[in-house]
Amino acid sequence: MHPYPAANERYLSLNHRVYPLNVKEFRKALSIAIDKKDILNIAVQGFGDLGAEGEVMPALKFWFNPKVAWPYANMTDEERYKLASEILDKLGFIDRDGDGIRETPNGTKLEFSIAVASEYPTSIRAAEIIKNDLEKIGIKINIESYAATTLIDKVFMSIDYQMAWTGWGLEPDPDYLYTWWYSRSDPPGWLVRSTGYKNDTLDDLIEQQRIVVDPEKRREIVFKIQEILAEEVPIIVLWFKHMITAYRIDKFEGWDPIVGLETKPGILNLRPKGLTPTVVTTLTSPTVITSVTTEVTPTTVVTTVVKEAIPS
Repeated sequence: MHPYPAANERYLSLNHRVYPLNVKEFRKALSIAIDKKDILNIAVQGFGDLGAEGEVMPALKFWFNPKVAWPYANMTDEERYKLASEILDKLGFIDRDGDGIRETPNGTKLEFSIAVASEYPTSIRAAEIIKNDLEKIGIKINIESYAATTLIDKVFMSIDYQMAWTGWGLEPDPDYLYTWWYSRSDPPGWLVRSTGYKNDTLDDLIEQQRIVVDPEKRREIVFKIQEILAEEVPIIVLWFKHMITAYRIDKFEGWDPIVGLETKPGILNLRPKGLTPTVVTTLTSPTVITSVTTEVTPTTVVTTVVKEAIPS
C-alpha cells in the first residue's frame, strides 16, 4: 500500500454574491483564521498537502509557484486570530452588542452557513474545524449537511449557498485553470459560475498560457496566475488530496500518480523493474540502420526493433 499525491483539491467555495464574501480583505481574514494544518492532520489524518491559494498542487513541481504556499503555517492560533481580527476591525466589522458576533457597518451580523456532503466525514470534520476557527474571530457559522448530489446542484447549478465544502480533480497540465476561472467563454468556467468571481487580468493570462509554446515562458505566466489567485482568494484551498493504493514498486517502475495509476497513459508508462533498453546505431551509406535491442531475463523473449531511414 502506498500513499501518493492525487490530482485533486478540496476547498471552501465562497459565493461572492453574498456580502461581504465579495470583499477581498474579508476573504483574506477567513484564509488566515482557518487552520489548514488542523484540517489536514485531523480531518484528513495527514494524507494530503496543505492547500495553496494559487490552486496548483505542489506535486506538479514544475508548475507550482512556491511563493503562493500558505504563509501562515508557522503562526500559532493566537497569532492568526489576532491578524485576522485586525483586518476585520479595519473593515468596520466589529461586535457592537457584545454577543460575540461581529456586525457590518449597517448592523448585519456576520453569520454564514457552510454546506457539506453528508456522505463524506472529512467534509463534516473540516467544517467543524472551520466553524471553531471563524467563531474565534467573531464570525458565526452554521453547518448544513446535504446529499452530495444536492450539494453539487446548490454550488454549481442553482447557486444556492453561502460557503460550501467541495472539490475538483486536477490535471497534470495547469490548463485546467481555463476550465475553472476563464470568464469570457460561454458558458464561463465552472468556478466563475459557482463563485461569481471574474478578473480581466486573470482572463488575459489564462489566454496567453494556452498559446505560448516555450515551457519556461508559459511557466512564468502560470506563476502569475497563481499569484493573482493567492492575492484575490476567490476560494480557500484547504488541502490537496493524497490517495492510498496498492501497486507493485518491486516489479514495475514508471508509476506516475499525477498522470494516474489506472489511466491509459499511466499504464503505458510502466516497464518491468530493471529493464534498460540498449540502443545500437550503425551508420552506413546511404542508409542508416538503428537497432533497438531489449535485454531481459533468459526466460523472456528478446525483441529487436529495426528502423530504416533514408537520408534526404
